[in-house]
Amino acid sequence: MAFPFLLAAAVVGTGMSIYGQIKGAEADAEAMKRNAASRELEASEIMKRTKVNQDILEEEGQILLGDQETFLGSRGTTFGSPLLILTRTATKIAREKSNMQMESEFRAHQLRSGANISRGLADERKQAGQLGAAGTLLTSGARIYDAGRK
Repeated sequence: MAFPFLLAAAVVGTGMSIYGQIKGAEADAEAMKRNAASRELEASEIMKRTKVNQDILEEEGQILLGDQETFLGSRGTTFGSPLLILTRTATKIAREKSNMQMESEFRAHQLRSGANISRGLADERKQAGQLGAAGTLLTSGARIYDAGRK
């Protein structure tokens, strides 16, 4: 008489286990996708901030060059080492802007790569949950069948 109750409990338990595996995998996958979206947003923000910082550097650099030109012009010198000073300043500004761009592109690339990995892992986690649920169904089905034969 206990067999029908045990059979029902095994079927319900199997169903709950399958449901839990699938829902757990879906939740993990969704978290990984949100993580990927966050990384994409951060990469985009890095590039925006870099543009703002480059614009500020350009403006400050132009002010510095203007100050140097004014100072050097007030001394009555317009060639030779004063031009070298202005050239070095302009080169330093351009190099700093270039370095900012390279560092930002590298960081943004790392974030986007991480986002791609997270999206791939999300899909794999969801599939793994489905496969685990299928395995649970098959294993439990075999156990229930075996118990019914005894």
